[in-house]
Amino acid sequence: MRFRFHRLVTTGLAAATLLGVAPSAFAQQGTRTDRSDRRDRSPPIVIEAGPRDAPPPTREERHEARRDGYVWVSGRWDWQRREHKWDWIPGRWERERTGKRWRDARWDRRGDEWVLVDGDWIDGGVTVSLQPNVAPPPLRDERPAQRAGFVWARGKWAWQNGNWQWTPGHWERARAQQRWNEGRWERRGDHWEWIEGGWAEIPKYPPLDQPPPPPQRDDLRADVGFVVLPGRWAWINGEYVWQRAQRSRVNPGKHYVPGEWVERDGHWIWTNGAWQDDSEGTRSPPFRPDRDRDRPRRQPPAPREERIERRDGYVWARGHQEWRGNDYVWIPGHWEPTRARQTWNDGRWEQRGNEWVYVEGGWR
Repeated sequence: MRFRFHRLVTTGLAAATLLGVAPSAFAQQGTRTDRSDRRDRSPPIVIEAGPRDAPPPTREERHEARRDGYVWVSGRWDWQRREHKWDWIPGRWERERTGKRWRDARWDRRGDEWVLVDGDWIDGGVTVSLQPNVAPPPLRDERPAQRAGFVWARGKWAWQNGNWQWTPGHWERARAQQRWNEGRWERRGDHWEWIEGGWAEIPKYPPLDQPPPPPQRDDLRADVGFVVLPGRWAWINGEYVWQRAQRSRVNPGKHYVPGEWVERDGHWIWTNGAWQDDSEGTRSPPFRPDRDRDRPRRQPPAPREERIERRDGYVWARGHQEWRGNDYVWIPGHWEPTRARQTWNDGRWEQRGNEWVYVEGGWR
Protein backbone atom coordinates (compact mmCIF):
# COMPACT_ATOMS: atom_id res chain seq x y z
CA MET A 1 0.00 0.00 0.00
CA ARG A 2 2.81 2.34 0.88
CA PHE A 3 4.61 1.45 -2.33
CA ARG A 4 1.56 2.26 -4.47
CA PHE A 5 1.18 5.69 -2.81
CA HIS A 6 4.80 6.55 -3.42
CA ARG A 7 4.47 5.60 -7.10
CA LEU A 8 1.42 7.80 -7.55
CA VAL A 9 3.15 10.77 -5.92
CA THR A 10 6.22 10.31 -8.14
CA THR A 11 4.12 10.12 -11.30
CA GLY A 12 2.11 13.21 -10.34
CA LEU A 13 5.20 15.28 -9.66
CA ALA A 14 6.68 14.31 -13.04
CA ALA A 15 3.50 15.31 -14.85
CA ALA A 16 3.32 18.58 -12.98
CA THR A 17 6.90 19.29 -13.91
CA LEU A 18 6.20 18.68 -17.57
CA LEU A 19 3.12 20.85 -17.52
CA GLY A 20 5.02 23.68 -15.99
CA VAL A 21 7.89 23.59 -18.46
CA ALA A 22 5.96 23.09 -21.74
CA PRO A 23 4.16 26.41 -21.89
CA SER A 24 7.39 28.32 -21.35
CA ALA A 25 9.18 26.36 -24.09
CA PHE A 26 6.34 26.82 -26.52
CA ALA A 27 6.20 30.51 -25.77
CA GLN A 28 9.93 30.89 -26.40
CA GLN A 29 9.67 29.00 -29.69
CA GLY A 30 6.78 31.17 -30.88
CA THR A 31 8.81 34.27 -30.09
CA ARG A 32 11.76 33.10 -32.17
CA THR A 33 9.46 32.35 -35.11
CA ASP A 34 7.99 35.86 -35.10
CA ARG A 35 11.44 37.45 -35.02
CA SER A 36 12.62 35.22 -37.84
CA ASP A 37 9.64 36.26 -39.98
CA ARG A 38 10.44 39.89 -39.40
CA ARG A 39 14.11 39.40 -40.31
CA ASP A 40 13.35 37.42 -43.59
CA ARG A 41 10.64 39.74 -44.88
CA SER A 42 11.66 41.02 -48.45
CA PRO A 43 11.75 44.75 -49.21
CA PRO A 44 8.88 46.14 -51.34
CA ILE A 45 9.11 45.44 -55.16
CA VAL A 46 9.69 48.45 -57.40
CA ILE A 47 8.07 47.99 -60.87
CA GLU A 48 9.91 49.72 -63.69
CA ALA A 49 7.53 51.68 -65.95
CA GLY A 50 9.48 51.18 -69.19
CA PRO A 51 12.94 50.86 -70.77
CA ARG A 52 15.24 53.87 -70.65
CA ASP A 53 17.13 53.04 -73.85
CA ALA A 54 15.63 53.17 -77.34
CA PRO A 55 14.69 49.84 -78.96
CA PRO A 56 17.16 48.36 -81.53
CA PRO A 57 16.60 48.93 -85.27
CA THR A 58 13.74 46.93 -86.76
CA ARG A 59 14.84 43.60 -88.21
CA GLU A 60 14.36 42.81 -91.91
CA GLU A 61 11.82 40.03 -92.36
CA ARG A 62 11.44 38.06 -95.58
CA HIS A 63 7.91 36.96 -96.41
CA GLU A 64 5.57 36.55 -99.36
CA ALA A 65 4.92 39.79 -101.23
CA ARG A 66 1.18 39.24 -100.94
CA ARG A 67 -1.27 36.70 -99.56
CA ASP A 68 -4.88 37.01 -100.68
CA GLY A 69 -7.20 37.93 -97.82
CA TYR A 70 -4.38 38.64 -95.34
CA VAL A 71 -2.29 41.57 -94.12
CA TRP A 72 1.31 41.29 -93.00
CA VAL A 73 1.86 42.50 -89.43
CA SER A 74 5.49 43.53 -89.04
CA GLY A 75 7.55 42.14 -86.20
CA ARG A 76 8.54 44.34 -83.26
CA TRP A 77 10.80 44.55 -80.24
CA ASP A 78 9.43 43.65 -76.79
CA TRP A 79 10.99 44.73 -73.47
CA GLN A 80 11.62 41.93 -70.98
CA ARG A 81 11.44 43.58 -67.56
CA ARG A 82 12.97 40.81 -65.47
CA GLU A 83 15.94 40.19 -67.78
CA HIS A 84 16.25 43.91 -68.68
CA LYS A 85 16.74 43.15 -72.35
CA TRP A 86 15.01 43.50 -75.73
CA ASP A 87 13.37 40.44 -77.27
CA TRP A 88 12.26 40.25 -80.94
CA ILE A 89 8.68 39.14 -81.73
CA PRO A 90 8.45 37.92 -85.38
CA GLY A 91 5.82 39.24 -87.77
CA ARG A 92 2.72 37.32 -88.77
CA TRP A 93 -0.21 37.29 -91.20
CA GLU A 94 -3.56 38.68 -90.03
CA ARG A 95 -6.81 38.06 -91.89
CA GLU A 96 -8.12 41.25 -93.50
CA ARG A 97 -11.16 42.99 -92.05
CA THR A 98 -13.68 44.91 -94.13
CA GLY A 99 -13.45 48.65 -93.60
CA LYS A 100 -10.40 48.27 -91.35
CA ARG A 101 -6.68 48.70 -91.77
CA TRP A 102 -3.85 47.51 -89.57
CA ARG A 103 -1.79 50.01 -87.60
CA ASP A 104 1.64 48.64 -86.73
CA ALA A 105 2.93 48.77 -83.17
CA ARG A 106 5.53 51.38 -82.25
CA TRP A 107 7.66 52.55 -79.35
CA ASP A 108 7.12 56.18 -78.30
CA ARG A 109 9.47 58.18 -76.11
CA ARG A 110 7.67 59.78 -73.17
CA GLY A 111 9.91 61.72 -70.86
CA ASP A 112 12.94 59.62 -70.00
CA GLU A 113 11.39 56.24 -70.86
CA TRP A 114 9.94 54.34 -73.85
CA VAL A 115 6.30 53.22 -73.98
CA LEU A 116 4.84 50.61 -76.36
CA VAL A 117 1.80 51.58 -78.42
CA ASP A 118 0.53 48.18 -79.53
CA GLY A 119 -0.75 47.48 -83.05
CA ASP A 120 -4.46 47.25 -83.69
CA TRP A 121 -7.19 47.33 -86.33
CA ILE A 122 -8.53 50.84 -86.91
CA ASP A 123 -11.25 52.25 -89.12
CA GLY A 124 -10.01 52.57 -92.68
CA GLY A 125 -12.98 54.46 -94.06
CA VAL A 126 -13.08 52.19 -97.14
CA THR A 127 -12.73 48.51 -97.83
CA VAL A 128 -9.06 47.59 -98.30
CA SER A 129 -8.40 46.32 -101.83
CA LEU A 130 -6.69 42.95 -102.07
CA GLN A 131 -5.03 43.97 -105.35
CA PRO A 132 -3.61 47.40 -106.17
CA ASN A 133 -5.38 49.48 -108.79
CA VAL A 134 -2.63 52.09 -108.90
CA ALA A 135 0.86 51.66 -110.34
CA PRO A 136 3.68 50.98 -107.86
CA PRO A 137 6.10 53.86 -107.14
CA PRO A 138 9.50 53.90 -108.87
CA LEU A 139 12.02 51.46 -107.42
CA ARG A 140 14.33 52.93 -104.82
CA ASP A 141 17.98 53.35 -105.68
CA GLU A 142 19.93 50.56 -103.97
CA ARG A 143 23.68 50.50 -104.45
CA PRO A 144 25.07 47.51 -102.58
CA ALA A 145 28.79 46.83 -102.77
CA GLN A 146 29.96 43.81 -104.73
CA ARG A 147 29.96 40.55 -102.74
CA ALA A 148 31.80 37.56 -104.13
CA GLY A 149 29.64 34.45 -104.49
CA PHE A 150 26.35 36.34 -104.06
CA VAL A 151 23.74 38.01 -106.27
CA TRP A 152 21.78 41.06 -105.17
CA ALA A 153 17.99 40.62 -105.33
CA ARG A 154 16.72 44.18 -105.55
CA GLY A 155 14.02 45.55 -103.29
CA LYS A 156 10.37 45.71 -104.26
CA TRP A 157 7.12 47.46 -103.45
CA ALA A 158 4.55 45.31 -101.61
CA TRP A 159 0.83 46.06 -101.39
CA GLN A 160 -0.26 46.01 -97.73
CA ASN A 161 -3.22 47.61 -95.95
CA GLY A 162 -4.20 49.38 -99.14
CA ASN A 163 -0.85 51.15 -99.39
CA TRP A 164 2.53 50.57 -101.05
CA GLN A 165 5.25 49.53 -98.59
CA TRP A 166 8.91 49.14 -99.50
CA THR A 167 10.69 45.83 -98.91
CA PRO A 168 14.50 46.23 -99.05
CA GLY A 169 16.62 43.99 -101.28
CA HIS A 170 18.76 41.12 -100.02
CA TRP A 171 21.67 38.90 -101.03
CA GLU A 172 21.12 35.52 -102.68
CA ARG A 173 23.91 32.98 -102.79
CA ALA A 174 24.97 32.45 -106.43
CA ARG A 175 24.03 29.17 -108.11
CA ALA A 176 25.96 27.42 -110.87
CA GLN A 177 24.35 27.58 -114.34
CA GLN A 178 21.46 29.64 -112.98
CA ARG A 179 20.59 33.32 -112.90
CA TRP A 180 18.32 35.39 -110.68
CA ASN A 181 15.19 36.80 -112.35
CA GLU A 182 13.73 39.83 -110.60
CA GLY A 183 10.04 39.88 -109.71
CA ARG A 184 7.86 42.57 -111.25
CA TRP A 185 4.42 44.15 -111.16
CA GLU A 186 2.30 43.75 -114.28
CA ARG A 187 -0.94 45.46 -115.15
CA ARG A 188 -3.80 43.01 -115.69
CA GLY A 189 -7.03 44.74 -116.64
CA ASP A 190 -7.95 47.22 -113.90
CA HIS A 191 -5.42 46.03 -111.33
CA TRP A 192 -1.74 45.12 -110.86
CA GLU A 193 -0.44 41.63 -110.16
CA TRP A 194 2.92 40.59 -108.73
CA ILE A 195 5.02 38.15 -110.80
CA GLU A 196 7.37 36.45 -108.36
CA GLY A 197 11.08 36.28 -109.18
CA GLY A 198 13.46 33.44 -108.51
CA TRP A 199 16.26 31.27 -109.86
CA ALA A 200 16.06 29.83 -113.38
CA GLU A 201 18.35 27.88 -115.69
CA ILE A 202 20.43 30.04 -118.02
CA PRO A 203 19.13 29.44 -121.58
CA LYS A 204 21.87 28.39 -123.93
CA TYR A 205 20.25 30.07 -126.93
CA PRO A 206 18.27 33.32 -127.22
CA PRO A 207 14.50 33.24 -127.77
CA LEU A 208 13.14 32.91 -131.28
CA ASP A 209 12.52 36.58 -131.91
CA GLN A 210 14.56 39.26 -133.56
CA PRO A 211 17.42 40.69 -131.45
CA PRO A 212 16.69 44.17 -130.05
CA PRO A 213 17.75 47.21 -132.06
CA PRO A 214 21.15 48.77 -131.31
CA PRO A 215 20.91 50.82 -128.10
CA GLN A 216 22.87 53.73 -129.54
CA ARG A 217 24.68 54.86 -132.63
CA ASP A 218 28.35 53.98 -132.96
CA ASP A 219 30.36 57.17 -133.49
CA LEU A 220 33.54 55.48 -134.62
CA ARG A 221 34.94 56.60 -137.94
CA ALA A 222 37.07 54.61 -140.33
CA ASP A 223 40.43 56.42 -140.32
CA VAL A 224 42.98 55.96 -143.06
CA GLY A 225 44.19 52.37 -143.03
CA PHE A 226 41.35 51.22 -140.75
CA VAL A 227 37.82 49.88 -141.13
CA VAL A 228 34.99 49.96 -138.58
CA LEU A 229 33.64 46.57 -137.51
CA PRO A 230 29.98 47.14 -136.52
CA GLY A 231 28.70 46.54 -133.01
CA ARG A 232 26.46 43.59 -132.31
CA TRP A 233 24.31 41.90 -129.70
CA ALA A 234 26.00 38.99 -127.93
CA TRP A 235 24.18 36.32 -125.90
CA ILE A 236 25.96 36.14 -122.53
CA ASN A 237 24.64 34.43 -119.38
CA GLY A 238 21.12 34.25 -120.72
CA GLU A 239 20.70 37.82 -121.90
CA TYR A 240 21.63 40.10 -124.79
CA VAL A 241 24.72 42.24 -124.16
CA TRP A 242 25.63 44.99 -126.60
CA GLN A 243 29.21 44.94 -127.86
CA ARG A 244 30.27 48.26 -129.32
CA ALA A 245 31.86 48.78 -132.71
CA GLN A 246 35.63 48.71 -132.99
CA ARG A 247 38.33 49.66 -135.48
CA SER A 248 40.40 47.12 -137.38
CA ARG A 249 43.27 47.55 -139.80
CA VAL A 250 42.42 47.26 -143.47
CA ASN A 251 43.14 43.86 -144.95
CA PRO A 252 44.39 44.54 -148.51
CA GLY A 253 42.35 42.79 -151.19
CA LYS A 254 39.64 41.78 -148.71
CA HIS A 255 36.48 43.20 -147.21
CA TYR A 256 34.88 42.40 -143.87
CA VAL A 257 31.55 40.55 -143.81
CA PRO A 258 29.78 41.06 -140.44
CA GLY A 259 28.33 38.14 -138.52
CA GLU A 260 24.59 37.69 -138.14
CA TRP A 261 21.96 35.87 -136.12
CA VAL A 262 20.37 33.00 -138.04
CA GLU A 263 17.77 30.41 -137.10
CA ARG A 264 19.01 26.85 -137.09
CA ASP A 265 17.53 23.71 -135.56
CA GLY A 266 14.79 25.67 -133.82
CA HIS A 267 16.98 28.30 -132.13
CA TRP A 268 19.19 31.30 -132.89
CA ILE A 269 22.93 31.02 -133.39
CA TRP A 270 25.49 33.69 -134.18
CA THR A 271 27.67 33.35 -137.27
CA ASN A 272 30.93 35.21 -136.76
CA GLY A 273 32.10 37.85 -139.17
CA ALA A 274 34.97 37.10 -141.57
CA TRP A 275 37.22 38.69 -144.20
CA GLN A 276 36.42 37.78 -147.81
CA ASP A 277 38.28 38.41 -151.05
CA ASP A 278 37.02 41.41 -152.99
CA SER A 279 36.86 39.22 -156.10
CA GLU A 280 34.02 37.19 -154.56
CA GLY A 281 31.67 40.17 -154.84
CA THR A 282 28.90 38.46 -152.87
CA ARG A 283 28.28 36.84 -149.52
CA SER A 284 27.14 33.56 -151.02
CA PRO A 285 27.70 30.79 -148.49
CA PRO A 286 29.35 27.55 -149.49
CA PHE A 287 27.25 24.67 -150.78
CA ARG A 288 25.38 22.93 -147.94
CA PRO A 289 24.23 19.42 -148.84
CA ASP A 290 21.61 19.33 -146.09
CA ARG A 291 19.87 22.33 -147.67
CA ASP A 292 20.65 22.13 -151.42
CA ARG A 293 20.37 18.40 -152.11
CA ASP A 294 16.58 18.51 -152.54
CA ARG A 295 15.20 21.68 -154.03
CA PRO A 296 11.60 22.68 -153.30
CA ARG A 297 8.92 22.12 -155.91
CA ARG A 298 6.37 24.46 -154.39
CA GLN A 299 6.47 28.23 -154.37
CA PRO A 300 7.98 29.82 -151.25
CA PRO A 301 5.70 31.89 -148.97
CA ALA A 302 5.68 35.66 -149.36
CA PRO A 303 8.46 37.51 -147.44
CA ARG A 304 7.47 38.68 -143.99
CA GLU A 305 7.03 42.35 -143.26
CA GLU A 306 10.03 43.81 -141.46
CA ARG A 307 9.71 47.24 -139.91
CA ILE A 308 13.09 48.84 -139.40
CA GLU A 309 14.41 52.32 -138.77
CA ARG A 310 17.04 53.99 -140.88
CA ARG A 311 20.60 53.46 -139.68
CA ASP A 312 23.36 55.70 -141.01
CA GLY A 313 26.24 53.84 -142.60
CA TYR A 314 24.28 50.60 -143.04
CA VAL A 315 21.99 48.94 -145.56
CA TRP A 316 19.18 46.56 -144.55
CA ALA A 317 19.49 43.11 -146.14
CA ARG A 318 15.92 41.87 -146.33
CA GLY A 319 15.02 38.53 -144.76
CA HIS A 320 14.06 35.54 -146.89
CA GLN A 321 12.54 32.08 -146.84
CA GLU A 322 15.00 29.21 -146.70
CA TRP A 323 14.29 25.60 -147.67
CA ARG A 324 15.25 23.11 -144.99
CA GLY A 325 14.37 19.49 -145.31
CA ASN A 326 10.73 19.49 -146.33
CA ASP A 327 9.62 22.99 -145.38
CA TYR A 328 10.44 26.69 -145.61
CA VAL A 329 12.05 28.48 -142.66
CA TRP A 330 12.12 32.26 -142.29
CA ILE A 331 15.59 33.88 -141.99
CA PRO A 332 15.31 37.46 -140.61
CA GLY A 333 17.08 40.33 -142.29
CA HIS A 334 20.26 41.99 -141.02
CA TRP A 335 22.31 45.17 -141.37
CA GLU A 336 25.15 45.42 -143.88
CA PRO A 337 27.82 48.16 -143.60
CA THR A 338 27.71 50.34 -146.71
CA ARG A 339 30.52 49.97 -149.25
CA ALA A 340 31.89 52.63 -151.54
CA ARG A 341 30.73 52.30 -155.15
CA GLN A 342 28.80 49.07 -154.42
CA THR A 343 25.10 48.28 -154.13
CA TRP A 344 23.45 45.58 -152.04
CA ASN A 345 21.13 43.24 -153.97
CA ASP A 346 18.66 41.15 -151.97
CA GLY A 347 18.42 37.43 -152.62
CA ARG A 348 15.40 36.00 -154.44
CA TRP A 349 13.67 32.78 -155.36
CA GLU A 350 13.49 31.81 -159.05
CA GLN A 351 11.48 29.03 -160.63
CA ARG A 352 13.54 26.85 -162.94
CA GLY A 353 11.48 24.15 -164.54
CA ASN A 354 9.50 22.44 -161.80
CA GLU A 355 11.93 23.50 -159.04
CA TRP A 356 12.57 26.67 -157.08
CA VAL A 357 16.16 27.91 -156.72
CA TYR A 358 17.32 30.61 -154.31
CA VAL A 359 19.76 33.19 -155.71
CA GLU A 360 21.86 34.62 -152.90
CA GLY A 361 22.06 38.37 -152.46
CA GLY A 362 25.26 40.31 -152.17
CA TRP A 363 27.27 43.40 -153.03
CA ARG A 364 27.78 44.30 -156.67
